[in-house]
Amino acid sequence: MTAFEELIQLIRTRQGITPVTLPDGQQLQIEDYPSLAVREALANAFIHGDWRLRVPIQIEHSPQYLRIDSPGPLVSGITTRNILTHGSRARFSALASGFRVLGLAEEVGQGVDRMYREMIRSGRDIPIITEDSSRVSVLFRGQPPKVRTTKFLSTLPTAEQNDTDTLLIVRHLCEKKTVKADVIAHELQRTVEESQAVLLRLSVDPANILEPTRATMNRRYPSYRLRAEVVTQLGNAVAYHRGGDRGAVLSVISTRKLLITSMITTISTTGQFSGYLMSTCIRRATFYAIWLAVRQSHVALRRSVELW
Repeated sequence: MTAFEELIQLIRTRQGITPVTLPDGQQLQIEDYPSLAVREALANAFIHGDWRLRVPIQIEHSPQYLRIDSPGPLVSGITTRNILTHGSRARFSALASGFRVLGLAEEVGQGVDRMYREMIRSGRDIPIITEDSSRVSVLFRGQPPKVRTTKFLSTLPTAEQNDTDTLLIVRHLCEKKTVKADVIAHELQRTVEESQAVLLRLSVDPANILEPTRATMNRRYPSYRLRAEVVTQLGNAVAYHRGGDRGAVLSVISTRKLLITSMITTISTTGQFSGYLMSTCIRRATFYAIWLAVRQSHVALRRSVELW
């Protein structure tokens, strides 16, 4: 057994498993760190590491994180800002050929995007890739999987399940209510025009998971959001809920309503005020409550209008 396979086996034996049942009844075993993502990171470390430095690959594995450090910086022309979309190039072509001959590079070495896909599809965050003059580090964060994310992504058309851009956009919209091409372009490592094309594709069949907001739909680069049924499917994987701002407004108004009711009840039960004075107090209390509610919730109201 090669050192590569031994490392894979050692990591696998320490993996925890989360069982998940998909909507179609299929059973998935979600690993703490997806094996395909780990294999890709290790393959990159072996094939692209700078062995002239005579420094070994270092691996740290715990429930909190899995980190793989390889010697040397990234290959010339590749940076952490283009590593997703830049074509892969081996530092030592003979070493890469040897991996292929041994059958170790038939299903690995396909790019960092595979690591991203496997992590997002397993309901976890993307890997963190950093570099300096002496090493490249790939960090996988250990965390409970977002099972609802895994289930939802399994319902997408196969092409979208395997599309890194799609997965990154869904991930983004689980944290932010809207997204625009000029914002997501940085995450996708693509041009604004390319990013807009992806957003547009996801807003029509067969995917049809996004929609432009009403206020921006006629702009060159609209703001897109997840469709309501998608938010429902994702459930607690979404860090927000549509109508949350409206709910905040209603909560404030409801509180003021209780205040008014209390004041009216107090005035009515004392019997010490004339009808005119009681009417005046009620009007003033109502005015004050409405003014205070609007003042405290104007930001939420403005956001709600922009979103809807």
